[in-house]
Amino acid sequence: MYYDYAGAMNALLNLSLHLHLSRRWTLVVAQRYERQNITELMATLSLRGPFYVLAGSDWLPSYGLARLIRHRTHEVKQTLKHIHMARAFTCYQLLDLIANLRPDEEPLLILDFLNTFQDDDIPLPVRFRVLRQCCGYLQRLAFGKPVVIFVQVLKTEDDQAFLSVLAQNTDEVLRIETEPERVCQPALF
Repeated sequence: MYYDYAGAMNALLNLSLHLHLSRRWTLVVAQRYERQNITELMATLSLRGPFYVLAGSDWLPSYGLARLIRHRTHEVKQTLKHIHMARAFTCYQLLDLIANLRPDEEPLLILDFLNTFQDDDIPLPVRFRVLRQCCGYLQRLAFGKPVVIFVQVLKTEDDQAFLSVLAQNTDEVLRIETEPERVCQPALF
């Protein structure tokens, strides 16, 4: 299933509503990286219960997430304990983290999934093999828990090929297009 959304925040808020109700694998493809909206989604999920976050890059929200949670509840430390975070810097590390996840009911968010497959030091066929292995583990995990993967649209042919392999294995693809910037002409007087 492919869904196109024009407003990023509405799509991610809808995603948080059905995450605890469904056991499926959702791929979220964004035109630009939606850091603030992902942080909002994580804050909403942390108030509902425990979940996992795997990051394929060096970005994980910390201060902004704690600030959002502080505005919503007084039990900040207890709420932050609901979030289990890990980082992967190579596709091998990402595969290892995914393979060793418990098959429980806690939702799984993977941020910047395709960034770990950008490493030119690893031969392209090996990266595709590791991606297919990741997809196999994620399909098994999606039988018992909601799995959401965030990727940013990338420009190279290899990146598009990685994205198509990923999209073929998911249950649902959400394409979030950024809203055009509103141009406001300043008044003359």
